[in-house]
Amino acid sequence: MPVCHLKMFETHLGDCLVKLKDIADDSIHACITDPPYGLDGLDENWDRKKIKKRMSSASASKSCIGGKPPVMRFDPKQGGRLQEFLSPICDELFRVLMPGSFLVMFGQARLIHRAAIAVEDSGFEIRDMYFWERYGRPMAMSVDGPWKTPMIAQCVEPMVIATKPREGTYKNNWDRWDVGLINTDERIGDRFPTSLMSFPRDHERHGHVTVKPVELIAHIVRLITRNGQIVLDPFMGTGSHGEAALRCGRMFVGMEKDEEHFTNANERLRSII
Repeated sequence: MPVCHLKMFETHLGDCLVKLKDIADDSIHACITDPPYGLDGLDENWDRKKIKKRMSSASASKSCIGGKPPVMRFDPKQGGRLQEFLSPICDELFRVLMPGSFLVMFGQARLIHRAAIAVEDSGFEIRDMYFWERYGRPMAMSVDGPWKTPMIAQCVEPMVIATKPREGTYKNNWDRWDVGLINTDERIGDRFPTSLMSFPRDHERHGHVTVKPVELIAHIVRLITRNGQIVLDPFMGTGSHGEAALRCGRMFVGMEKDEEHFTNANERLRSII
């Protein structure tokens, strides 16, 4: 797949570990992705119908005190499985991204360190951690009166921010690859860009239970890429990152193995161009 021949977007149905192998070395300007978090039900064995049923049951509950939703079951081995799942994918992302380019990977607070290890072990340099500020539902389970299991309402969702090692100085790399710097004119209000990014959830979920706000992704796209560059998402879902990229004047490459999500994403992206 010669990515340089893209018109606006290109999507691929199937396992991203397989599909990434068709992308040329050093051909992608940035990757912004929201992989399975490694939680029970939200892992590499992602089952859309089962997750929707679980989430509906949790939403129907009047209180979190009687028990926690099944997708939040604690398992100390989840982190290891997540790292093992992400490692070969990160190896491919390292290969296809340009020197100096950014990898932005969302994760769950308890397991984000495992995602970061997979990213770093593949050769990326961990540069920062960003946070999406949003309201989280309490998930604790009552044990003794006001004393509950150690799970307070999560109000931020973390992102690992990494770069592929640059060639020479920042200026050398910028002159050759046109990546590796931050656009400080991209602001929320009049603030200099910060690592805490407050955006409300999108009302339209396009059939997906864990979508990120398009405006949040668009902010990140404008922060780390320039007009006409290529944004990759190997876990495309229903296309939120693709919509953000296209609306920002970037090109998009997406991969998704769930056929229904893939169909929804393509319809959504075609409606934009």
